[in-house]
Amino acid sequence: MECGECTACCSVLKIDALDKPAYTPCTHCNKGCTIHKTKPQTCTEFECGYYQGKNIPIELRPDNCGIIFIKKTDRIFSGLIVPGVEVTDIAKGQIKAFNDQGYSVILLKQGANQFHLMLADGHRAEDIYKEYQEYLSGNI
Repeated sequence: MECGECTACCSVLKIDALDKPAYTPCTHCNKGCTIHKTKPQTCTEFECGYYQGKNIPIELRPDNCGIIFIKKTDRIFSGLIVPGVEVTDIAKGQIKAFNDQGYSVILLKQGANQFHLMLADGHRAEDIYKEYQEYLSGNI
């Protein structure tokens, strides 16, 4: 897949190398990356769920569905809600599909000090939360 016109990650992700806070538009994003050849490693290595997939409908591209899905572990996807884009029914359906495939989904929203957790069958909230914290600390 290709990003096409989507630049949601350029607005949502925190990029330490550019001193860019999360949920702040990147100053190097102008209908694409203006520093593409010299962009930070964080940007180069990032692949959202849409970019990683095959035959994914355009409606699930983050700028269309309102969520950037990111696989974190073998049991967890995170979903970063894109400001100014309505979360669509197809995005909600994707969350259900992830749950049906055995993934719990952690939804994060700008300015929210909490997250919304949609658990897959057999997952316990405290286990998923612990695994997510280990992922964030680099222990996974």
